[in-house]
Amino acid sequence: MGSAGPQTTRSACCFFVCPYIALAFGCLLVLFGAWPAHLYSRFTPVYMDITCKAGPAKVKSISFRDGLTIVLNSSTSCDNPNPYTVQMTSLQGNVYMGKDMTPVASVTVIPRSTLPASGTGSIHTFVIVKPSGNAIVKPSGDMFGSLPGFIFDGQVPIYMENKMQLVIDIGFFFGKFSV
Repeated sequence: MGSAGPQTTRSACCFFVCPYIALAFGCLLVLFGAWPAHLYSRFTPVYMDITCKAGPAKVKSISFRDGLTIVLNSSTSCDNPNPYTVQMTSLQGNVYMGKDMTPVASVTVIPRSTLPASGTGSIHTFVIVKPSGNAIVKPSGDMFGSLPGFIFDGQVPIYMENKMQLVIDIGFFFGKFSV
C-alpha cells in the first residue's frame, strides 16, 4: 500500500498538468504557423514603385569672389508605399543646365535621407557650381545660353543626375533586417 500512494499522486499530477502543457505547446505551434502567413500578406507585393516629385531648384547665393560660384538648393518629396523604410545616400551626381544639358557642376552635398515605411519623406540637395581653371567644366556661352530666360522669366532648366545607395530596413516582430 505504501508504494501505490506516490505513484497515484504522480499520475494524478500529470493528469492535471499535461493537458495545460499540451495546450500551451499547441498555441505556440499555431503562432509559428500564423506568423509566416502574416509576413506573406504584409510584404506582398515585395516592391512597389517609390514616386518622387522634384521641387524647383532655388538659387541660394551667387558670388563672384574667387570666380563665379552659384549655390543651388533643391528639395524632392517622395512617397514610399512599401511596408519598409528606405534610406538613401548619395554616391555621385552631375548637374546640367539649359535645354542642351550643358554640364556645369557636380552634386556636392546630399545628406542621408530616410523615407519611412508607408509614408512620405524629403530629399534635400545642395549644389555648388564653381567652375575654375583646373575643373573640367569651364564657363562658356553654352553654359549661360539660358541666362536671358533666367533674368526675364526667373527660370532656367536645371537637370540633376544622381547615383544613390539604398538601404532597406525591414522590421520583423523579433528584430530588424537591413540590406
